[in-house]
Parts: sequence; structure tokens; C-alpha cells
Amino acid sequence: MNYAKVCGLLFMVLASTLSHALCSLNVSSVNFGAYDVFNMSPLDSTGTVDVSCLPRAAITVTFSQGIGNYNNRRMMYGTNRLNYNLYRNAARNRILGDGSASTEFFQANNVRNRSFTIYGRVPARQNVPAGIYSDLIVVTLTF
Repeated sequence: MNYAKVCGLLFMVLASTLSHALCSLNVSSVNFGAYDVFNMSPLDSTGTVDVSCLPRAAITVTFSQGIGNYNNRRMMYGTNRLNYNLYRNAARNRILGDGSASTEFFQANNVRNRSFTIYGRVPARQNVPAGIYSDLIVVTLTF
């Protein structure tokens, strides 16, 4: 069997303030685990974005493209690439981004504590060598 060990995604967190509130952001990585190139099913995983604000605030959470673009994100191991994407919903048909290129983001009003789920998917049957694949996504919180 040929397995590609997928480390998951590394997230860099940024905050931008437009209000008098104080907000914090905690992001748990989407870790896909081992990818079997012979499996006929995609490899799915989830992560979370947790936001806390005092006092309550309106927030927006956006995501960078990482390697590739919003429609074709890639994790890399040397020069080898493994395609994947991040989604806003469990059906994995609403791509997370910054609002450009038909992507979506998380937005909520009157937030004190709020958790959002990130849905990740690595498509099946990608012929890649074994290795540790990763990508860096910048997550920005605006409040």
C-alpha cells in the first residue's frame, strides 16, 4: 500500500479591529491523517475556529488561498502536490475564502463565544508519493 502521511494544515492567525471590543481567535488545524492513494473515497476531516469577544461584537473570519488558488488548494511535500480544499458546510460545496472568486467566509453579529467548523476534503485517487504534505492558510478575524 502507498500511503501519503498528511500532516494537515498549518494556520496563521491575524486579527484586525474596527470596534472597541477585544476579541480572540483560536484555530484547530484540519489534520487528514494518512491518505491511501488506492482508496476510492475522498479523505475528509474537520477543524474549528473559535472566537471570543468582550463585549459582544460583529465578526468576520476569512481564509487565504494557501498554495494554489481557492478552487484548487494544494498541500506540498517537496515538489509533490496533493490537492484538497476547505469548505463552510458538511456537504463540502461552499469553499471557504475571503468572499472573492465565489468563496464564502464566517460572519456573525453579537458574538461573545462562537465556534465554526471547517470541513476539509482531499479528493480520492491522487497518485502521490508517501511524505508529509502541508499548506499554510492565513485566518483573519475582523471585528
